[in-house]
Amino acid sequence: MCMGTHDETCARALWYPDWEGENKGCLRDGNEPYYMTVNPAGFIFNSKEDCCDEHYSWGKAVCMGGVGGTSISHGQSSITSGDSYYADWVTGDETCKNDGAAPEYMVENDVTWLFDDLDTCCETFFYYKLADCKSEGNRVGTNEWYIDWNTFKCVKDCESGTDCGGFADFYGQSNLFSTKESCCRTHVPYDYKECMK
Repeated sequence: MCMGTHDETCARALWYPDWEGENKGCLRDGNEPYYMTVNPAGFIFNSKEDCCDEHYSWGKAVCMGGVGGTSISHGQSSITSGDSYYADWVTGDETCKNDGAAPEYMVENDVTWLFDDLDTCCETFFYYKLADCKSEGNRVGTNEWYIDWNTFKCVKDCESGTDCGGFADFYGQSNLFSTKESCCRTHVPYDYKECMK
């Protein structure tokens, strides 16, 4: 093991956190700061993975050089394929996508922001409109009934057509009924006849 001797060849074989550079990963170029070489415990590592685990666990994939379908080099990131799902807050679709266009901050902190499957991403970020998210923005509705609290009438979870009230919101999606009768009896029993009109 090189620790303690630290000649030029040895230094290029050991890894250290790049706190004085871009602070996104570990390097082994022999340019570690002096304080690291005189006290190597916790600063100098035999493997890149040990260094990344110790100092960049929050963005280990970036530190190690890749995540899922990404191709990441130290200090920069560029997704080359869309294997990981991320929350799309930019387009207004409020869904998760795997189109390879995740923002850099998500790629750099992949443990928090990137997911292997659509369901987990949707459940994490868009739990309040799960059906929309899981349909990747192409929701068609359930045709089941929910209460429209503006009119106190039960309407169908669909975009257009007879008795449609638009897509149900989070509350509506959690309280769908197979019939109008059961929806009205549950939500407006005091004015059941009016609800059924």
